[in-house]
Amino acid sequence: MTLDLIRSSIFVRQHAGRTFVLKVGGACLAHPRRLRALARQVAVVQALGSRVVLVHGGGPQVSARQTAAGETPRKVGGRRVTTPLALAALKDCAHGLGEQLVAALVEAGASARRLDAVATGSVKAVRREPVVTEEGPVDFGLVGDVHSVDAAGLSAALEEHGIIVLAPPVQEVAAVSASALADRDAGGDGLNVNADTVAAEVAVALKTPKLILATDAAGILSNPADSNSAIGALTLAEMRAYAGAGVLSGGMAVKSLAVELVCPTPAPTPSPAPTPPAPSSSEAPSRTLGGGPDSGEIEIEVDDSDLIASAPVGGAISDPYSASVGGAVSDPYS
Repeated sequence: MTLDLIRSSIFVRQHAGRTFVLKVGGACLAHPRRLRALARQVAVVQALGSRVVLVHGGGPQVSARQTAAGETPRKVGGRRVTTPLALAALKDCAHGLGEQLVAALVEAGASARRLDAVATGSVKAVRREPVVTEEGPVDFGLVGDVHSVDAAGLSAALEEHGIIVLAPPVQEVAAVSASALADRDAGGDGLNVNADTVAAEVAVALKTPKLILATDAAGILSNPADSNSAIGALTLAEMRAYAGAGVLSGGMAVKSLAVELVCPTPAPTPSPAPTPPAPSSSEAPSRTLGGGPDSGEIEIEVDDSDLIASAPVGGAISDPYSASVGGAVSDPYS
C-alpha cells in the first residue's frame, strides 16, 4: 500500500490537471475482459487528476461485418479502402464500441461521455483524392484527411466529463472545388480517418504532453519475422531509418506517421537502421494492457524528449511513469 501511495503521489505531481490522448485498437476491445481492465486503468488515471481523450479503432469488427455481408475488406499500406458498406459498418462499430467503453468506464467509477465526431464536428476531414501507393494509384473511397479539430469543444467536454470517447468516422468538409465533388455522394455519413491519425491530430490540437497507442501487437520489431525482437525505445531518427529499411509496414507504418505528427522538433538525418541483436527467449517483451497476455502499450512523450518507446516495458496505462525511458515510454499498432 505504501508503494502504491508513493507511485500515486509521483503521478499526481507530474500529471494532475493534464490531458492524455489514448488510442486503443479494435483488437484490444474484442474481449470484454480486456475492455473492462482498460476501463479500470483509465478510471484510475482520471481519479489521480488527469483527463483523457480515448480514441478507439474497430478494424477487426468492421472487417468481420464486411465479410459477413459478402464484401472482401481491402487495405493498402495499412489503410482501409472504405466502401459505402465499410463506412456503414464503421459507424455501427464506432457507436457500439463507444457505448461499451463508456459503460465500462462508468462502472469503474469514472465520468465519461462518447462524442459522435460526425454529428459534433469534433474532427473534420476533406475527402482524399486518389493517391499513388506501392500498389499503384488507389482511390481509398470514403476516406478523408484531417482538416481541423475542435480543440475548444473537446476541452469544454473534458472539463465537464473528464474522459471523452471518440472514434472515426469524422465529419466531412466540402471540398472547395466543385469539380472535386463530381460523381460523389453527399458527406452526411462522414469519412473514415485512421484512428491513429485522429488520435495524433487531437493530441496536437489539445497540446497534450502524452500520446499513448495501446495495441495487441508486440511493438516495433527490429526483425519483423521475430516476435522477440521488440525495440524498447528509439529516437525519431531511428524510427525513420527502420521505416526506410522496410522494417515498418502495414498498421505499424501508419503509427509511425502518427508519431511524426506529434513530435515537436525535426529529427536529424536518419542513419542506417541498426543491426538487430540476436534474440533470446529472455528478451520476449512483457505485454501489459489490462493484464492481458497479448497486448501492450506505447507511450510517446511529446513535450521534452525525442525518445519514442516501442516495446512494452512493464508499466500499465495507469502507471505510465513506471515505464518511462528517458522521458518517453512504450509501443504502436492496431
